[in-house]
Amino acid sequence: MAERLTLAGNSGGRPFLEQNMKIHVKFHSRFKGIFGTRETDIDIEEGANVRDLLRILCVNEEQSKSIYAENEKRLRHDVSLTKNRRFIFHMKRLDTELEDQDEVAILYPACMG
Repeated sequence: MAERLTLAGNSGGRPFLEQNMKIHVKFHSRFKGIFGTRETDIDIEEGANVRDLLRILCVNEEQSKSIYAENEKRLRHDVSLTKNRRFIFHMKRLDTELEDQDEVAILYPACMG
């Protein structure tokens, strides 16, 4: 059963919107241990992107360092993310917009599972 996390407050300096989206997140390989679960559901404000989602997910330094190469500017070389099974580097990378009911997977590309 998936956990449920909720965004409380303002993300990225944008005005808080009343409507929220539900995003399903799956953690693969080493990320299961780092984030303490295989999957979770996140409520996030409408108009959010992958970067906003990662800000909610990375609540400690270990989690941030496992995802980011440089101060949240880009992903580490050994991290891949998909949105609805499509790699985000085929879209707008961290600025890829999210929509209600999207599935985001965080993968370690060496094992893909």
